[in-house]
Amino acid sequence: MPSENAIASNCRMLRNARGLSQIEMAEKVGLSRAGYLKIESGESTPRSDTLERLASALGVKIAELMRAPDQLQHVRFRSKKRINSREELLVEVKSRLDAYQALAQALGDQRRPAAVEVPRKDMEKAAQAVRLALKRTPDEPIHDICGLVESAGYRLLKVRLSSTFLEGEDATDRAEGFFGLSVFAEDDVPAIVVNDFERISIERRIFTVAHELGHVHLHRDSYTAAESDEREKEELEADLFASHFLMPRARFDKEWTGAYGLPFIERVLKVKRIFRVSYKTVLRRLQDQGDENLYPRFFGMFKKRFGRSLTKREEPSPLDESDFEADLLPSMVRKGVEREILSQARAAELLGVELKQFRERASEWNLTG
Repeated sequence: MPSENAIASNCRMLRNARGLSQIEMAEKVGLSRAGYLKIESGESTPRSDTLERLASALGVKIAELMRAPDQLQHVRFRSKKRINSREELLVEVKSRLDAYQALAQALGDQRRPAAVEVPRKDMEKAAQAVRLALKRTPDEPIHDICGLVESAGYRLLKVRLSSTFLEGEDATDRAEGFFGLSVFAEDDVPAIVVNDFERISIERRIFTVAHELGHVHLHRDSYTAAESDEREKEELEADLFASHFLMPRARFDKEWTGAYGLPFIERVLKVKRIFRVSYKTVLRRLQDQGDENLYPRFFGMFKKRFGRSLTKREEPSPLDESDFEADLLPSMVRKGVEREILSQARAAELLGVELKQFRERASEWNLTG
């Protein structure tokens, strides 16, 4: 008999995946909300007839509901703020990556990244080496980072660690404080996972992909599920790697010089749009190159220009959702459904969307060819 925690964890994970509230789930199973909460919290073990109703409501077999969740072993998951759903999130990522791999095998798609040795002490040269391995010229702006890493053989997943997934007064802050993670083992395809929470800017999500790509190539000895605290030095290295990966120095200098005649704010925003990064990434590069007091100057000019202060999480002249669209996995999922390799429910889980959303998406396939 499995532990109560296995059933509880599976109920929470599957319920969230299907977009059901605890009240809706209780009604489907024929329990009071308090009775269902005891099952989901691990306080009580459901009887056999309740297990049957739980499995039916979640669209799974009883065995799947009772099975102890598999754990990721080679993962780099760091966050400044404690995330009480950390283990649950890792279980979800493991399940989706396993399904991704099975689908890739069924479709005969076995791409994986080319091996590349990078200088571990020079982040700029490391970024250049990975760019070349991904068949990117040394200074070309990256307009589609999702397509770039997917076509190179990395797995890319989006998860939505929203404030509703967490608990406590600072839930939203903790949701926004987790940007992503990466999974790496020598015998597996490396994977990058990005928090797709709507309050995290597209610029931040793009930077997260580059940041985790840096970890994959620079910090392979730090991939262990047991460690959750940030290593400050490694985080700074991955940030620097990401900056040079997205904004190669020579091209940055060319674009910055080319905008010489623009007012400072417009100059920063133009360069930011070219490289699809945050204005903060541009200011940090300028600061690293010797310009001081840039942040106060930028904020002061912004307030003078627009009559208000720039908020902490605001991204002026922002990118939108279409600038961060993965192509490969949705294409594979469509093929899987059309060839009856995947059920619609399994396809929705793999993409991390609710079944209703997936059905709406699938209804448009025939319109687009």
